[in-house]
Amino acid sequence: MRLFCILTSLIISHFTALAGEGWIEDFEKAKKIAAKEERLILMDFTGSDWCQPCKLLHKKYYDTDKFKAFAKEKLVLVTLDFPVGGNQSAERKAANEKLSKELKVKGFPTTIMVDAKGKELFRELGLPSVDLEGFIGRLENLVTKHPGK
Repeated sequence: MRLFCILTSLIISHFTALAGEGWIEDFEKAKKIAAKEERLILMDFTGSDWCQPCKLLHKKYYDTDKFKAFAKEKLVLVTLDFPVGGNQSAERKAANEKLSKELKVKGFPTTIMVDAKGKELFRELGLPSVDLEGFIGRLENLVTKHPGK
């Protein structure tokens, strides 16, 4: 029982830390924020506890100071997680599955950028085909071309 409590605490702290770094889990909330702040939305479809490319995407891109600084000023970040472990509410799981089907997500990781109305502007399956600077440059171009209005 004690081991179960420790493991549960670790899992919860992982997701709390993720949310604390600017990532939110609610797409509808993200659209409201994006509309209010005139930003675009970057969606990360991930399998945080099993998908090795997803973990690498975070390590080499999303968890870097350079990306965090860019995103803080320009984007609303949404994580749509599909963990194998039972550490996700049934409501969140259903919402993520519904959105994944609506957007025809075919694999993990998938990165999708949309405007505040949900119009898709960019999609990439797997790891980015460019380095961190190229990835941020690509996103910056989208932000410039499509102000988040």
